[in-house]
Amino acid sequence: MKKLASLKIKESRSLLMKKLLRSFSFVSIKKLIVAVLCLLTVNILYAQSTIKGVVKDSDGIAVPFLQILLKQDGKAINGAYTDDQGEYSIFGIAAGIYDLTAGGALNCPSLHIQTGIYISSSEVKFIDFVVNCASTELNEVVVEYVPPIFSSDVTTSSSKLTGDEVRKTPGGFITPAKSNIKSGLLTAGEVNDFAKWHLWGDILKKDFRRYTDMWGFTPLHRYIAQLTNKQGMPLSNADVTLKNSEGDILWQAKTDNTGKAELWLDFFKSEVETNTNGLKLVFEYEGKNAEVAKVTPFEQGINTAQIDVRCNERNKVDLFFMIDATGSMGDEMRYLQAELDDIIQKAHFEHELQLRTGCLVYRDHGDAYLTRKSSFSNDMNETLDFLREQSAAGGGDYPEAVDVALYESVANEDWDDTALARILFIVLDAPSHTNPENIALLESQLRLAAEKGIRIVPIACSDIQKDGEYLMRTFALATNGTYLFLTDDSGIGNAHIKPTTDKYDVEKLNDAMVRVIKQYTKMPDCNNTKWAKQNRNTEPTDRFVPNPYDEKAEEDADKFTVSNIIKVYPNPCSDILKIETKKDDVKDIYLVDMTGKTLYGFNSPARNIIDINVSRLSTGIYFVKVFYKGRWFSEKIIKK
Repeated sequence: MKKLASLKIKESRSLLMKKLLRSFSFVSIKKLIVAVLCLLTVNILYAQSTIKGVVKDSDGIAVPFLQILLKQDGKAINGAYTDDQGEYSIFGIAAGIYDLTAGGALNCPSLHIQTGIYISSSEVKFIDFVVNCASTELNEVVVEYVPPIFSSDVTTSSSKLTGDEVRKTPGGFITPAKSNIKSGLLTAGEVNDFAKWHLWGDILKKDFRRYTDMWGFTPLHRYIAQLTNKQGMPLSNADVTLKNSEGDILWQAKTDNTGKAELWLDFFKSEVETNTNGLKLVFEYEGKNAEVAKVTPFEQGINTAQIDVRCNERNKVDLFFMIDATGSMGDEMRYLQAELDDIIQKAHFEHELQLRTGCLVYRDHGDAYLTRKSSFSNDMNETLDFLREQSAAGGGDYPEAVDVALYESVANEDWDDTALARILFIVLDAPSHTNPENIALLESQLRLAAEKGIRIVPIACSDIQKDGEYLMRTFALATNGTYLFLTDDSGIGNAHIKPTTDKYDVEKLNDAMVRVIKQYTKMPDCNNTKWAKQNRNTEPTDRFVPNPYDEKAEEDADKFTVSNIIKVYPNPCSDILKIETKKDDVKDIYLVDMTGKTLYGFNSPARNIIDINVSRLSTGIYFVKVFYKGRWFSEKIIKK
């Protein structure tokens, strides 16, 4: 087959040259130059070669996560990491003489070199290494320098190394050890667009405009619904439906642990634009119904309803992990496995949850497999064992089979309809393909995820680009989730892009994921009369708050505490919350719920005392945030 393909390529090039010569007298010089350039491009692409091989130690055992560098004149120009079978591939090599090195890392300190390797045009050369590697345990983080890899876009069998994106800060990569990779090393940030809603419209219309045209997702027309019982306790897992005047279903969702649900109008470009007159919200909970006949968009308020039922506590939680296992994930795969292993165990033992876990890994069409899955189980060890067996390989282009993996994770998985929370963590470094059928499948699964109450929390890894960031942030918005992303602060893996936003905090990925699980599962205690008092004094958080200014904090800002800036009372509060500013130059005041949503905002308030009617909000934890002298100050509020 390869010979036949080669003959066809040669015949097509020969035919193109003959046509070019025959038409010489009839074409302009400009057209001729273009044709010649095209022909040269064909020859250059055809002439590229590949080096493949296996790295083993002296006992014949495969050596994973070892860096292979292709050098010319002493300069690294391309490279790869071995996968967990010890295999590597370096693509796109022009004809020439090269040196190849293996090792020089924490798990294999000796550098092994093969010099004077001649690579001809359109050749696949196999070069194996036998290396002397000490089995080193990673008891502490050891950072070492790695020369930059100068390749525009090289996809290997285990990772993607791009020259412009190799980490430039001192220290370079942390090389994965052969064993005992610890959790708590990866660093992450968060963009919760529900918390920064005032920024999202401009970002979508300006920075992400080309991607709205590409994918056709436009999360702008947002409606927030909240359901409580007569005592004001949040009702979770209620069905909420947004309908038009004809009774057609426009969007469906479920209330979360705060009793809120996010619904959308005209989210997908494929939909017919809807007339907003006559919209209504229908709530259904345990066989009882409530309705909001006059629906207002989020910018004008929250749509609230009550149903006369008793407070119902839930503790069942479904956690599912959908993980990109293509080659470009090789630089972070083992670290992610260690993190997820630890997170699953913490979620089981720290939060008194009745937890089910599951995991799916996916690659792309034409790879060894498309998806592999360990379905939901009450035994976390089934998920952990499955996760530990996976490795990164395959791929070959940027987009992957995200749409198929999403279908298998959402429609083809047994999510618990009675759970308090259903969370789908998507770990990836590339978006889906953009064919109409791919986009249509994504649309159907996002709608279904929202209807089932599955909150999608993407975790963007190294090499993801802006199109992938945009797509994942729309996933989070469609399903009431949030967007996490790895950062360069850990020194692990290839470079990580910074998100399009104003400001974000950096924390351990491990901490961020556990925090998100806690925020999505924490509810007021129905029967504990001391609940409000117990939660009032817990430590507040300054996360999820937009920072509208780039100025640095003034030196004397450290002298202040929140009590110097504002006074908030009564606390606990049941109806009118008063926020009294003690300084004249307080700029922004926000009321934020515990899941990160900004509910009310006041910019440069004219009055010293602001009244907020919180009587319609559900019982729970809220935060008043104030920006003063370049810093945020927060006060925790209990609504009961």
